[in-house]
Formats: sequence, structure tokens, C-alpha cells
Amino acid sequence: MKMKKLGLIVALLTALVPVFARAVTLECEPKATSIVPEFHFNEDTQRLRFDFPEWDRVYILEFTDSLSSPVTWQQRVIIKPSGESPRFSEVATEKQRYYRVWELPTFGTGQPVTWQVNVRPSQVSFFTFTWIGDDGVSRSLTSSDTFTVYYQTTGVKTITVTAFGGGTQLSASGAVYITDRPGFDNLVSNSRFEQLDGDGEPVGWSQDEWGNISTDFELVDGPTGKAAKVSVFDRTDEGDAKWYFDRVPVIPGALYQYKDDFFATGENFITLELEHTNGDVSYDDVATLGGSGVWQKADVSFTVPVDVRALTVTHLIQEGELTIDNVLLRKVVPTSPPIIIPPPVVQPPVVVPPVTPPQSRGLISLDFDDMWLEHFTVVYPMLKEFGLHATFYAVTSHLGQQKYMDENQLRELYLNGNQIGAHTKTHPHLMTLTLVEAWQEVKGSRDAIRAIGAGNGDMFAYPFGEYNDAIVDIVKRNGFIGARATNDGVNEKKKTDLYLLNRRGVGPGTSLEQMKAWVDEAELRDVSVILLIHHVDNTGIAYSTTPEKLRGLLQYIQQKKYRVGTASECIKFLSQ
Repeated sequence: MKMKKLGLIVALLTALVPVFARAVTLECEPKATSIVPEFHFNEDTQRLRFDFPEWDRVYILEFTDSLSSPVTWQQRVIIKPSGESPRFSEVATEKQRYYRVWELPTFGTGQPVTWQVNVRPSQVSFFTFTWIGDDGVSRSLTSSDTFTVYYQTTGVKTITVTAFGGGTQLSASGAVYITDRPGFDNLVSNSRFEQLDGDGEPVGWSQDEWGNISTDFELVDGPTGKAAKVSVFDRTDEGDAKWYFDRVPVIPGALYQYKDDFFATGENFITLELEHTNGDVSYDDVATLGGSGVWQKADVSFTVPVDVRALTVTHLIQEGELTIDNVLLRKVVPTSPPIIIPPPVVQPPVVVPPVTPPQSRGLISLDFDDMWLEHFTVVYPMLKEFGLHATFYAVTSHLGQQKYMDENQLRELYLNGNQIGAHTKTHPHLMTLTLVEAWQEVKGSRDAIRAIGAGNGDMFAYPFGEYNDAIVDIVKRNGFIGARATNDGVNEKKKTDLYLLNRRGVGPGTSLEQMKAWVDEAELRDVSVILLIHHVDNTGIAYSTTPEKLRGLLQYIQQKKYRVGTASECIKFLSQ
């Protein structure tokens, strides 16, 4: 019975989702495709397993416990299969759960990805659109115009758009998967001339001729479908003719390969049309080929000059007929040459006198979250008394509110050697927000810290310790050098993820002896130990410690001469 219920749930998703659409909505394209993977329930292990149809794709699995309006979908995982049988499984629960799965559109590196947004209903046109891409750059458009991005690195690429107008704010987001797998690396988008415009001409292709010649351009049958043919006759002087695809951005200094299938009755040439960074255009002949009257294969490689930003490749003929098909232009991924290791050289033994190894020295960081007023009135005087510094993570919308520090106090902490880190604007559950809202929370807190002169704000702490891949990516793209979560543990050099730093959480049940043992661990193991403290008072509320315990800890650190550093110094320590 469980299998039947699960099957019904998955099948219903596509039909149910539009029911709850708002009166005016945005759709960001290209958009993911809804799919229904195979799934199996194992009675013995109580696990539900999803099997996906293809490898080297990205699938987003989402779930909700209820389809009551408004539906809140939670992202479970982004799957990046790399084998023949991609799958994902999770422990099944007793309660009913609804799933849906999306496959992201896949493009090759360097291929054009054209983003656009559709407003539903289409007659609504009073919005101003703000786009935020993976590069963190905002683009403001007065209409839902399209723009094209050429991604040069692999992975999941996201984009978000927010529309403002008539007192209404709407948001949408999109994602694509960029791969360098063969078959997805062709920079020529209509390489087989199959896509035609309203006039019957191949999309993305143009014709050109020069000189005293007569020409005829046409689409004909080729080896795999349509092919592009040009005929040159009545030539009385210099001249040539060719089909060519739209220029594509390229990487200066990189190696590229051009290939096509061609049929020629006379000598033909492959020429690069190069667009330089100053806007000038030049030409470079890279191959001369013979015409044999049978189908042949052209295959040439070339290195892009350092001052070239875009190019197209023209396969041209000066007299006779030339037909081309299956056109390919791709960036060549270099392979590393084999490493030759010389045989070892036998040296006489060297006698080294014994050396007493130096005592290992770790690093202790004191983190205070949420910008409580007692951090300034109680903690700050203690730090000055013992000559220590700490990192204070600020929720910037709380500045100057009751029980919180104001900007003058926060700035004084910074000017006296402490670090101010970003902890969002309003301390939300980031994973429940849209990507645009999350971006604004993360970036806004850092901007506010800089605006009041409290430092660069280059460290981040996740509110409630909650994060996923998308949130971590937003933090990285906003220029933070590291981030702290709430996972319990220490941080090891060159092992710990700098954007998921561990901590030791201090609460009312944490004894002074326990805190001493934690800081001892930093010294004994040569690791970084971050002590996370919230309230410092005698209330005994959650996440609090007393002023007496904190004083005892600082006194112990001073007596032991342990090294204490800010969060940024922790990043430097872990990067050694």
C-alpha cells in the first residue's frame, strides 16, 4: 500500500502546483524540467530510493508535507550524478510526504545561455527588473529584456530576478548546469543548420561575399540532415564567399579546435575573423584544403591571440562549390604531460643531532553572537583587562535598539582591536528565503558594518547555524573570507572547510572546567578552537554564561599564555 500511495503522490505534483499560482507571477528561463524518476521502497531498510535516468545531469529533489495553500517546498538535495546509475535515497517517515524532481538545463562551457523572464499575465509591463548572477553583479532593466551569459567554468550556475512596480515585489530564480563533457562543448549553437527562422534561414548563421564574383547560397541535404552550400562562379578578379556563424566569446591565450564535414570542388580555406578588445576586426588564415568532390573532414587547432575577445571561423571558397555540415568549435582542455620521476640518488647517511620539538601552539577564538548590549558593557571591559580580543557578529538591523549595541559602541570595539563579523540584517532562517532575499540579508549586513566604519565585515556567521549549498555560495560570492556554522568540534589546518567552521557552544550548563578543557585542546592538538557565546549574564537562559565563568576563562587563558585571535586570524591559522 505504501508504494501505491507514493506513486500517486509523485504523479500528482505537476498537475497540482499551478493551482496555487499568484495572480501575477514571474517565470525565469531557461527553467528546469519536471521529471518523475523511478523510485523504490525497501521494507527491510525503510528507505525510499530514487533512480535517475541519466548521468552528468543535475536534479533538484524537493519535498513538502502538505499541499494546502500556500505550498512551501523545501529543497532536499542537489544531485550531481557522475556514474552510470545515479540515485538518491532517504529514510522514509510515517507521515505522508510529497516529492517533486526537476532536471536542470545543461549547457557546455562557453556556450551562450540566454536568460529571460516572463511575466504572467503578459499584459503586466510596469515592472523594473533587477538581476543578480553568479558573479554577484546586479543588472537593472526597465523591461523583461533578455541577456546572454557565457559560463567558462563547470557546475551549477544560478541567477535571480526581482521585479518592482505598482507597490508589488515579485521574485524568481533559475539555474543551469554547465559541463565540459564531450557533446556539450560546442560553441556553435546551430551546428547542423536544423533551426530555421521565419524566412527559412539558419538561426545564428550569415552569408558573406566580396570581389567580382557571382554567388548562390542555399541549404541542401548533407550527411546528417541539412547542410549549407555556397557556389562561386563568373569570377573575374579576387573574391570569395562563405557561410559563418555569429561570433562567440573566447578566452585569450587558450587553445581551440574547429571541425566540420565539407564537400568542395576546388581549393578552400579556413579563416579566423577576430574581434579585438579595442573593437577592431582582423583576419587570419589557418588552413588551406583541397577539393576532391567527396565529403571530407576539416580539423584545425589554433591559439587565440591575447588581445582577442570574440571570433568566428569562416570556411570559404574562391571558385567552385563548398558545402559544410556538423560544424564544431570548442575550447581544448589541455592534458598534463606525464611526470618523469628520476631515480633516487643514494647519499651517505647524515647524522642529525636530536632536537627537542617545539611545543605545539593552537589558536583560540572567542565569538560573541547577536550584538547584545552586555557584550559592550560586560565583555569588552574584561577583554581589555586581560589584553585579549574577540569577534562580535552583528545583526545590523538591531543597531541602536533596546538591549543591543549602537553603531558607536560597535565601532569602538573595532577600533580597539576586536573584529566585527556579519550575522545578516534581521537574523532570519536563510533557507526559507528566496535567493534574492538571502543575498540581500548577507550582503546588507556586511555593507552596514562598512558604512559605520566598523571594519570590512569579512567574516560571516549563519543564523541558527542553518545553511545549504546555495547559502554557502552566496556567502562566498559576497567576498567573505570564511564563515562559522554551529557544528560542534575543532578546526584543523588545511582540512576544515573555511566556510563551515566548527565551534564549541557555551551554555548555562557549560562548566568553567569544560571551557578550560576546550582551550587546552587547542594547545595540545595544534588546532583552532572557537568558543561561541551569546548572553553573558546571570539569567541562566539558553546559550548564556555568567560573567564569573567568563572572567575565570579569560584569566586561565592569560595564565597559560595561550594564543587568542580574531576570526580572520583563525582563517590565516587554518590556511598555514
